[in-house]
Amino acid sequence: LDAWAADPLGWRVPGGETANELLERSRDFIDDLASTGTEAACVVTHGGVLRMLCALLWREPPERALDLAVPFGSALVVDWNGEAKLQSTVGWAPSALPAWVH
Repeated sequence: LDAWAADPLGWRVPGGETANELLERSRDFIDDLASTGTEAACVVTHGGVLRMLCALLWREPPERALDLAVPFGSALVVDWNGEAKLQSTVGWAPSALPAWVH
């Protein structure tokens, strides 16, 4: 826990990826999605990816996204055409979302 707390974006889960690698994988996904001209997508993923996608879509530092509490079974509906706009949530109390997501 101390090693992760000292470097939350660079610490590697044994056999896994760092948060920075997760961020880059998430960025690649957004870039790929944008390059195809896709107008709508449903992304089902775990909280870590959702945190990184939020950081990227809202152009926030990934460290801020690490504080985003993602309830089990929750959903975000986002309108994104280069600028992220929150449309609705499922499973979140509005006060639980940081101000930068609104």
